[in-house]
Amino acid sequence: LIGCFIFGNNISAENSKKKKGLYFYFVQPINRGKFFAVKYLSGLTSILGFVLLLVLVPLLCGFFIDGLGSLQYPVLVYEGSKPSSLGPMYNRLNPLEDPFHFVNLIDYLGQAFILTVVLTIFLYSFYYTVSLLVKNPSVTLIIVALVTYIGTALTPVRYNPFTYVDIHKILNGETATLAFNPSITFQNGIITLIFFTCLLSAIGYLVYNKVIIGNRGTLFTLKNKKSVVSVKQ
Repeated sequence: LIGCFIFGNNISAENSKKKKGLYFYFVQPINRGKFFAVKYLSGLTSILGFVLLLVLVPLLCGFFIDGLGSLQYPVLVYEGSKPSSLGPMYNRLNPLEDPFHFVNLIDYLGQAFILTVVLTIFLYSFYYTVSLLVKNPSVTLIIVALVTYIGTALTPVRYNPFTYVDIHKILNGETATLAFNPSITFQNGIITLIFFTCLLSAIGYLVYNKVIIGNRGTLFTLKNKKSVVSVKQ
């Protein structure tokens, strides 16, 4: 969210009362759809680089201090118990019989990296869309943080994108095990996050096209009419 706050306001900042950058862009012969795409992708590229830096710094520190160790190191993954056919109140964990397995550290890190990238893109798209409606970056950050907190506090379900915020608990099966919901997996998380990312990006473009461009277009029309009237006079 810090990265979103830094890099996710490139259009909303130009649409504020103090800055009139969009006036300059919209009087130029540029495609406004491409303008949105360029702004969106430039911010997305910056935040992905920011997140990559945050991930690489501790890894590099560990590499130069003690080394990374073996990439074949086993990581425990819970498989959990199946939901009871009698209802949720009868769900029980059985530590002696519930299955589990191990995966190599390199496989765990690969899945964690992919899920981190997709989750970052989702949160960025969510923040970007809200920022187009709310001109104050601080208020936007509070709204997104509050919604994210509420989303993670809800009962974990497959189609809730905020279920996948805690990446470690998703990959080691803890979330699915405690929720008695075997559909909460890495693969389903990727699909859910991509779906909501596309949805939020489409909503963001509609907001940009209808609200921001619509208001600017009306303003330019009124200014042009006033200029024509003044010339005639």
